[in-house]
Amino acid sequence: MMKDKTQLKFQTMVIKTSVFILFASFFLINCSPPSTLSKKFEGIWKIEEINFKNENYTDKLYINVIAFDEKNVNIPETKDYRGESKAEWQIIEHSKIDTLVINSHSKIFNGKYQLTFAQDSIDSSVHAKLVSRTTLILLHKINLGTPSLGNDILID
Repeated sequence: MMKDKTQLKFQTMVIKTSVFILFASFFLINCSPPSTLSKKFEGIWKIEEINFKNENYTDKLYINVIAFDEKNVNIPETKDYRGESKAEWQIIEHSKIDTLVINSHSKIFNGKYQLTFAQDSIDSSVHAKLVSRTTLILLHKINLGTPSLGNDILID
């Protein structure tokens, strides 16, 4: 009888510990701060080129700038699609290819993009290439003279 009570206490402790670990893991995964790459991606980018379903949309942009803050991306309006100031975004970092996810009402910008960077050899500015199933976007980061906004994405 004593052995049964001890065994029951042990099983209860294991269950409580497992539940605690499960909730703690969930909290840490979902409430973790933005990645370093996400922080460096924040800022204002010039859209140098955009192609949607193999059609060049660069000349159809009313403004060729896209801005990313901590949670939202400001989607520019085009001739055919409305802009959006509160679209959400996030970067999912992988060991080989990083992914940028944009949740927007704009058919052009909404989706998952393979994200690659290049650094200009002349002025060290940063360029980004976003490729989805339907859209190709070439970006150039606008450096506002603040090192934290900038060109150190590739340097780390």
